[in-house]
Amino acid sequence: MAGNSLKRTYAAARECGYLGDLPPFLEDNLAVRLPPEQTLVICTGGQGEPRAALARIVQGDHPHVTLDRGDTVIFSSRVIPGNEPAVGRLQNALLRLGVEVVTHRQEVIHVSGHPSRGDLRRMYALVRPKLAVPVHGELRHMVEHAKLARELAVPETIVAENGTFVRLGPGPACVVDHIPTGRLSLEGNRPVPTDGELVRGRIKAIYNGSVAVTVVLERSRVAVQQVIMSCVGIVEQGEDQIVQEMRDAVCRSVEELPADRYDDDQVVAETARLAVRRAARQVIDKRPLTQAHVVRV
Repeated sequence: MAGNSLKRTYAAARECGYLGDLPPFLEDNLAVRLPPEQTLVICTGGQGEPRAALARIVQGDHPHVTLDRGDTVIFSSRVIPGNEPAVGRLQNALLRLGVEVVTHRQEVIHVSGHPSRGDLRRMYALVRPKLAVPVHGELRHMVEHAKLARELAVPETIVAENGTFVRLGPGPACVVDHIPTGRLSLEGNRPVPTDGELVRGRIKAIYNGSVAVTVVLERSRVAVQQVIMSCVGIVEQGEDQIVQEMRDAVCRSVEELPADRYDDDQVVAETARLAVRRAARQVIDKRPLTQAHVVRV
């Protein structure tokens, strides 16, 4: 058996009186001494976790277990949605080692770790709780679970998504608050929300480039004196005509503004920003991340 979490689960099962008819597992440091054709290693990492036992074995980083050409690795689980890239990389790495990979697509080897409706019915019959708070799965799963609990005469149910602050007692259980939740990314030396403006803006810039445009206006009359434009990830060297077309679009759009709107810097900046995006879409089929500034002389 390889993988600390698997070993802890096994020890807990033994302590609770399960697996009594199962011979004890050998320590994984004996793996190198056993004939390969007589050795089965049960290990963690079937979902592509980078520091789990299977990933370490593939990388040659595990202290006791190795894989050789002709060995077989069985993935006895379906891929959790979202883990496909990691699992795919792991399986490709195994194939490069000459290892045969077997998944549920080739053989009937998968048993779900999630309880069926019948399992849940039995659990509720044994436990007979006063309150059910489903905490696993997507919202649709939790709603269905709560519905089943009510059918089984559980007095109270609460469906709580991530961030829901639930008071279990005293008194009736209820939702009392919500806490911001989500993933964080390390940006330089600080954590930032993965779904925040910084990360979203960077993703947009990766796919569409960015443009900073400064519009220099005359105070005395409706006229654009100059348009200064800096582009990142938009044009190749020598494609000056594309930049010029975006400049021309800014000039036309701003000079067509009525006099009262021309005096409003925010209106001018937004007009210039939209002009750049429209021109970029027409010329290169991109919507760059655009910032516009206004200077009056």
